[in-house]
Amino acid sequence: MNVNTPGACAPNPLLPVITRRLEYLSANIWVPLTSSPYTAPPVGQTIDRVWAGVGSTFTLPVDGVNSIRLVLADETPGGCGNDFALDGISVSECSTGGQLPVVFLKIDARQKGGGVSVEWTTSQEFNSKSFIVERSADGNSNWNMVPSINGAVNSSTVKNYSAYDAQPVKGVNFYRVKQVDIDGNFKYSKTVSLKLNINKTGISVLTNPFHSSFTINFSSSTNQVVSARLVDITGKQVAAEKWSIIPRKE
Repeated sequence: MNVNTPGACAPNPLLPVITRRLEYLSANIWVPLTSSPYTAPPVGQTIDRVWAGVGSTFTLPVDGVNSIRLVLADETPGGCGNDFALDGISVSECSTGGQLPVVFLKIDARQKGGGVSVEWTTSQEFNSKSFIVERSADGNSNWNMVPSINGAVNSSTVKNYSAYDAQPVKGVNFYRVKQVDIDGNFKYSKTVSLKLNINKTGISVLTNPFHSSFTINFSSSTNQVVSARLVDITGKQVAAEKWSIIPRKE
């Protein structure tokens, strides 16, 4: 954890970069294990001083070892901003095949206006590059990519994610999350389904808050024309538009 909050040592604070080296004892010499050392990303400053969970895997020699040691080092030179705290250090045996890239706790899909919000939670991430939400009308084939969300790379804390599908099909939609590693390997979450009910006009405002533009998603069971007005904080109208809505097909 970076013990400094944003603004400390501005404008260019030095951030701690922790290297972990795991070694085993062989003929009274400490020898680095395969994949050692491992350098974690810089630990950034946060307002509420958030713990940054990081992890890595090392491979033991095939003939086994009797003694190992973990060496931690800060690769950033001393200076303003390079202040950190360590906690919860552990070394454990991985399951066969190595550390799982991501452990999914849950995945859910719920209707939000005329679209679907896909939400999932992870309890662990290792070399996790991104999450890609995919949608299918039958749950078996023709999976279409919806949005892509960046992964946490390395984390040992609970992470919550969500992505919005603005164009689901009418009826049942099946969703799964494809997790992609930094090295290109991937795995899938379990598949969840949701029946989209469009019995009235649904409206969802996307990208809110916004800076210069935003998206409004409409859905309806009948052809109709809708009007929208944009007003500022004082109640003054700054824009007005009309659109024709066409019901989605099965």
